[in-house]
Amino acid sequence: KFWTLNSWFWWENIWMPINCTWADFVDRDGLVFPKPQQLYVTIPYAFVLLIIRFFTERYVAIPLAKALGIKNVRRVKPQPNPVLESYFRECSRHPSQSEIQGLAKKCNCTVHLVEKWFRRRRNLEIPTVLRKFQEAFELISGNTCNMFVLYSIQAAKMFNYARWEKTCNMLFFIFSIAFFITRIILFPFWILRATLYQPTFYSTTPVIAYFLFNGQLLILQGLHLYWGYLIFKILKRFIFLKVSNFASQKDVKYQIPSIDLLGISYCLPEFPCQRSC
Repeated sequence: KFWTLNSWFWWENIWMPINCTWADFVDRDGLVFPKPQQLYVTIPYAFVLLIIRFFTERYVAIPLAKALGIKNVRRVKPQPNPVLESYFRECSRHPSQSEIQGLAKKCNCTVHLVEKWFRRRRNLEIPTVLRKFQEAFELISGNTCNMFVLYSIQAAKMFNYARWEKTCNMLFFIFSIAFFITRIILFPFWILRATLYQPTFYSTTPVIAYFLFNGQLLILQGLHLYWGYLIFKILKRFIFLKVSNFASQKDVKYQIPSIDLLGISYCLPEFPCQRSC
């Protein structure tokens, strides 16, 4: 079965244009060609990365978070209740008032206790600030070498959790510049151009892999445009409000609305806001 699956996966009609076979990629005359089997080396690499992730999370990320002043806030667990737990998992995490009253009668307890149980149970589903910091650090440690854009936004998230406002904002501006250059300019006009048009110079009949590969890249570019729109809204709000309201910013009493982007809630640092950036 393994060899049948292997032969089907590497079927030449999926990967190769017409009149081209894997035999054309056999090393000859001093020429060395890439081999599909070389991709199997990614499997042990994946296990190595998991091991690195485990040790960096425990022995690097947590001490760094403590040094930045991020505390591990322990969530209060609700008392074990099979009836409420079953309702939480199978029916609703936010029951209505009438449903809460029915559950209170069924469990022979007060409505207040049922409301408190659901509130504490929902809080357990929300990752703590320390956990978010660990996730951001893990992405940085695994992608620093080849993804500067991801590095800058994850670093901004880390300093956001540590409440380093100015550093967070500076990294976000760096992230914005890198994002627009790489995702809005280089990716469509260099990567997509190479994958969409250049293969047609060598074969007039695209293979199945051509549509699968480019379909995923086009979906990714659509996400880039959407994320770019959100980033532009944040930058526009920063620049416009900072310039137009600079003289009267001390008199502003209302809360500036925030925008959530990739896990960061951005508020203007120059204005009073109940949510810290």
